[in-house]
Amino acid sequence: MIASLAFAGLSASPAAASPEQCSSNRFCLFEDENFQAVFAGFTRSQSQLFDRDLDDKTTAIINNTDDAWCVYSDGTYTGSRREIGPRQVVSSLLAYEWQFNDVISSISRGGC
Repeated sequence: MIASLAFAGLSASPAAASPEQCSSNRFCLFEDENFQAVFAGFTRSQSQLFDRDLDDKTTAIINNTDDAWCVYSDGTYTGSRREIGPRQVVSSLLAYEWQFNDVISSISRGGC
């Protein structure tokens, strides 16, 4: 099972999540504030999140990589965007400085 998750570039769990699930070299999305609910960890860009059960549902992010990532409001790396810096943790995209809650539809490794 580990090989299949690494090959797919993600790991996901429908159960309650925690920050500890975001292992090294993963960019992790969480459905709820403070790293709760549905979780997925990525190692590569994703042009669409609709099949990951996180399309337009992400509220918290942990970037556990040495690279910046870009999150986009639309699929195929389009729409509004925000950059998440290396090792950056965002406990709530509801916060005023982000204002990007429940809109992420694609993510790219390497910044905006």
